[in-house]
Amino acid sequence: GLGYLHLTGFHPTAAREVTAEIEDLERRGELRGLVFDLRFNGGGSLDQCLAIANLFLREGVIATQLHRNAPNEVYRADPAQCRWPDLPLVLLVNEGSASASEVLSGALQDHGRATVVGRRTHGKGYVNTVYSWADRGFKLKLTTGSYRTPNGRNIERNQSTVGTPADREHGGILPDVDVPIEPAAMAAVRAALRAIEPPAEYLAGYSEVAERFGFAVERGPEPGDDEQLRAAIEALAGD
Repeated sequence: GLGYLHLTGFHPTAAREVTAEIEDLERRGELRGLVFDLRFNGGGSLDQCLAIANLFLREGVIATQLHRNAPNEVYRADPAQCRWPDLPLVLLVNEGSASASEVLSGALQDHGRATVVGRRTHGKGYVNTVYSWADRGFKLKLTTGSYRTPNGRNIERNQSTVGTPADREHGGILPDVDVPIEPAAMAAVRAALRAIEPPAEYLAGYSEVAERFGFAVERGPEPGDDEQLRAAIEALAGD
């Protein structure tokens, strides 16, 4: 009864596809919890991020965008858009989870809506605005703001080595369950996440042919090979 979903990026149809996949998991049987894998998800559309967060949040602030020379923008959940307010949820994150992944993780973590498992996220919380002119052959990108989680945490991480350790502690999303993973194992997990799984309607036939000719069937990460996924499932089962 535990489902698994990996989102590679917050592309323009992400919220619709996440909804469709969770509905498909529900059709397969009772869905008692979901592992939502955001590892190596570098971000994308803020609108899609907010829409996905709203699937699990009935009310409250999702994120705040602080601007340099303009009023702050506060993004709030819409009760009408919430589909799964009580579905037990674990988010998997790592150093490659950035930007919109951190906005989503921070929102669900601050509201106590999800347990975050993995490693501290990248820490990309700046808002960049690109300016262009019809009569100029260049564009100008300026940092014009930054994101805060519902509890006011600054997502942007101090990546430099200057300052005191306390100066470098802010930023990124700290997991509730910290799970380190060896580089070789992480490389294997990343390869599995990148693999293109055969469509479900063809998987049985594909597997039969693969066995006959002795080549491997691509598959997603498995708990036995993925310490972070194993910890996520344990956390979800514990809920």
